[in-house]
Amino acid sequence: MLFLRQLCVVCILLVPCQVSGQVEQSGSSTLVIGDSHVQALGNFLESSSLPGARVESRPGWSTSSFISRPDVIPRGYDTVIVILGGNNRNLNYEAYRDRIVRFVLLLRSYGTKKIVWIGPLWSSRSPVNTRHSWTSDAQSVIFDELNIPWINLYRRTVRSRRYRFRDGVHLTYPSYSRLTEEVLNPFISLL
Repeated sequence: MLFLRQLCVVCILLVPCQVSGQVEQSGSSTLVIGDSHVQALGNFLESSSLPGARVESRPGWSTSSFISRPDVIPRGYDTVIVILGGNNRNLNYEAYRDRIVRFVLLLRSYGTKKIVWIGPLWSSRSPVNTRHSWTSDAQSVIFDELNIPWINLYRRTVRSRRYRFRDGVHLTYPSYSRLTEEVLNPFISLL
């Protein structure tokens, strides 16, 4: 019986636990979380300037999505790099600012000490680009006010369709790689 109890204790210590559906940290101190752009950017960051980082991509998600489903946000990471803004459809400044503040507070309640936010990219699709431009402008004010490092990818992405997939929103993989090397890695190395 004593052996069985010891075995249970060992299993509990070895298996990452989930409390109330919350995903716990699994050994890395950096989390890259966000929408579909995280699939490429997060993996390029993880393989270059952030080895061992955990990458959580939720295509189609926005700040509101994460707020409404906090159980999918991994806890306990010292640094969280957020790549969100491209799926923002509510262009009301006060409402958008409130959602960002709520998300930041949620991350802080999970033990996050440092947050870096990466904004939306330029899009060759006009209605999408209008939203991305508005969101980028709003984020520049909000993150300055909150004193959170923010990378303005809208102003730094190449305005050409040849560097994008047919959807006009997502970059080709070589373009994501170049963006990571030239813009994100130098910034993240300063953290």
